[in-house]
Amino acid sequence: MQPIQIKVNLSLPFESLIEMMQSLGLQEKIRLRDLLDREINASQTIETEDDSPIESFQRGWEDAMNGRTKPISELWEGIDVD
Repeated sequence: MQPIQIKVNLSLPFESLIEMMQSLGLQEKIRLRDLLDREINASQTIETEDDSPIESFQRGWEDAMNGRTKPISELWEGIDVD
């Protein structure tokens, strides 16, 4: 059976969100942090189809030289294979 992805948009006061986060266990906080990191990184990555291969390489090189990379050990985290 194929998993179904559902996107939920919650509207909570910020204080309530903080209270909910404080009630999480360590593992859940780590998973939430990783999820938020991925969301932030995805929103900061701006790629256009108009970039030449040279521009794409230069952007990737700049990211690598400025520490905007993930360790290889983290690249497959969150990917589940059935």
